[in-house]
Amino acid sequence: MSILSILPAALVISAGQLLLLSVAGLGAARLLLPPRLHAHELTLAPLFGLALLALAGLYGSHAGLTMRQILPLVLVLAGVLLVGALVREWSNRRRWWPGALPVRELAPLLMTMAGTWLLALAPVLTYGTLMPIGHNWDVEFYLPLADYLKDYSALALDQAPPNPLRDLLLTDRLASRAMGATYAQAMADLIVYREAWDSWVPMLALLRALTLAGLYALLREGLRVPKYGALAGVGLAGANGLLLWTTYNSFGMGLGGLALLPAALLCTLLALEEGSRRAILAAVLLLSGISCTYWPMLMAYGAAGLGVGLALLWEHRRDRWGWSQVVGRGVAVLAGGAVVGALAHLRAPDAFFGVFAGQVASMGISDFISPAVIVGSAPFSHLPSQELATATGLETFLVWGGLGAAVLLLVRGVLAGSGRRGLAIGMVGCLLVYLAGLRFVVHFPYGYVRGVSYVNSLLLGVVGAGIAHQVSLSHASHAPRPSPRTVGVPMSVRNRFPWLLLLLLAASSGVASVRTYQVYAGQPGVFGLETVGMRAAVARLDQPGPVAISPAPELRGPYMGALAYALRTRELLGVTATGYQPFVNTRAGTTPPIRHHPRGRRPPANMGWQPRPASGGDGRAA
Repeated sequence: MSILSILPAALVISAGQLLLLSVAGLGAARLLLPPRLHAHELTLAPLFGLALLALAGLYGSHAGLTMRQILPLVLVLAGVLLVGALVREWSNRRRWWPGALPVRELAPLLMTMAGTWLLALAPVLTYGTLMPIGHNWDVEFYLPLADYLKDYSALALDQAPPNPLRDLLLTDRLASRAMGATYAQAMADLIVYREAWDSWVPMLALLRALTLAGLYALLREGLRVPKYGALAGVGLAGANGLLLWTTYNSFGMGLGGLALLPAALLCTLLALEEGSRRAILAAVLLLSGISCTYWPMLMAYGAAGLGVGLALLWEHRRDRWGWSQVVGRGVAVLAGGAVVGALAHLRAPDAFFGVFAGQVASMGISDFISPAVIVGSAPFSHLPSQELATATGLETFLVWGGLGAAVLLLVRGVLAGSGRRGLAIGMVGCLLVYLAGLRFVVHFPYGYVRGVSYVNSLLLGVVGAGIAHQVSLSHASHAPRPSPRTVGVPMSVRNRFPWLLLLLLAASSGVASVRTYQVYAGQPGVFGLETVGMRAAVARLDQPGPVAISPAPELRGPYMGALAYALRTRELLGVTATGYQPFVNTRAGTTPPIRHHPRGRRPPANMGWQPRPASGGDGRAA
C-alpha cells in the first residue's frame, strides 16, 4: 500500500474514533461544564467521552458484558445526557448548539492538533501498512485485549480458544489492570469495522491530539494565558520528542491518561474555586476516567492538583470560611473519584505495585534522561545508536540553546506569563518537586522517564506563556524602561532577544522530533514487516480447526505474538512462547488440519500428531 492509501485509511479510522468519543461525551460536557468553559464544550467533549467509555468498559466487562453489548448502552446514556443538557439550555433560553471557540482561536488549535496527529503516525506512511511502530512489547496485550473484549467479557475471557495471548491476558498482572483507552478503541473498532492491529496507531495519534485540547483549555481558562501563548504551549507539547517517543513505542495506557490529565486539572480548579455541583461532578468524572485508563497517572494529577490547591489556600489565607470551602470541595472531588473509580483502585495493587516495587527496567532504560530531553530540545531513544553523542555540532548547540531558552521562558511564564501567577507558581513548583522525588528519591530510570512524560506537557504549556509575554515586551509600544542590567544594550537587541529565544526553542524541538521520527521511519520495532505477509496468509485460511505451532526457537518472541494474534479465533497446539508468555497446549493423537513451521524445515515428529501440509506462509515460516 502507498501513502495515498494509508493516510486516508488512518484518517477514516481516527475520524470514527473521534466521532464515537464526541457523541459519547457531548451530553456530559454540556451538562457538567460550568459556564466559564462554555466556549470549550466542543473541544472537550471527546475527553468526556473517553472518560465515560473507560468507566463503562471497565465496569461493563467485569459485569459479564462484551464491548458489543456495552456500546449501545453507552450511546443510550450519552443520548439521555444530551437531552438533559438540551432541556436545561432550552429552559434557560440559551442556544442549542454546543459552545465553540472563536474561529481565530479554533482554527490554529485544530491545525496544531492535526499536525500532532500526522506526526504521531508518520512512520507507518513509510511502511506502507498500518501496524504498531516501536519496540514496546506491550502491544502483545493491548491489541488482543481490544479484539477479545468485543466477543468476550473480562469474566469469560478464559472461554476463548487456547492461545498464548489469551493466557497472557489472564495473568493477575494484566487481568487486574484497567485500560480505558483500549476499551474505547474496541468500541470504535465496531463502528469502523477494523481490527485493533489496524486501529492502534490512529488511536494513539488521536489521543496525542486530544491532549492538546485539554491543555489549551487549562492554559486559557485556568491560568489565563493569552491565546498566542496557549497556542505556543500546545505546539511545543505536540512536537515534544519525548512524547513522540512515547507514542511511537505504544504506551497506550499512559497516552490515554495523559489525554485526560489537563482537562481533569482544569475542572478540579473550577470545582475548588466555584464549588458548583457541575464543576465537582465534571472533575469527578474525569478523575475517575484517569483511574480507569491509567492508574499511575494519578501521581501526576496529585502533584499538579496539590499545587493548585495550595495556591488557592494561599489566596484565601485571611479568609477562614473560604479556606474551609476549598478544603471541603477538594475532599468532595477526591471522595467522588475514589467511589466512582473504586474498581480500578481496588485492583491497582495487583496491577502495578509489584512492577514499581521491583523497579523492572523495561526496554533496557538504565540511565536518567537529561533536562534537554524533558523540554524537547534533545531527542530521546533507548537504542544505543541514537545517543546524543552522535549529534553534529549544530545539533549540540541547538540542544543546549533550546534548553536554556526553555528554562528562561518557563521562569518568565511562571512569574509574568499568566493572569494567575499564584496558580502557576503552585502547579509548576509541585511538578518540579514531583520530578525531583522521582529522580533522587525513587531513583528508578525507567520510572523517571515515564513520570516525566506525564507532566512535561504541562510545563511546556507554561513555557508557551513565557513566549507570549516576552514577545509582547518586544514591541516598542510595550517595551519596559531599561533596567540597570540592560543599560547600554541597544533597543533593537532587547526587542529581538525574545524572537531569538523562540526561534532557538522551535528549531531545537523540530530537529529533535525529526531525529526521533528517523529512528522509526525505516522499519517497525516489535513486529517486522514480514508479519504483513503472515497475516495475509492467515486471512486466506479456509480450513476450520486448530493450528499446530512449531516449537522452533527462531519463531518465538514477538513474531509468535503477531502470529498468535492473527490466529486468536483458532485453537493453537504446540509448545512455544511470545515475547511475554510461554505456551504449552499438546493433545496426543490430535491431527490438526493446519501447521505452521519454519520455512524449509519439516515439523517435528514427536509432538503427538501428524499435521497436514500448510496453506500459505511468509518469508520466515510456512
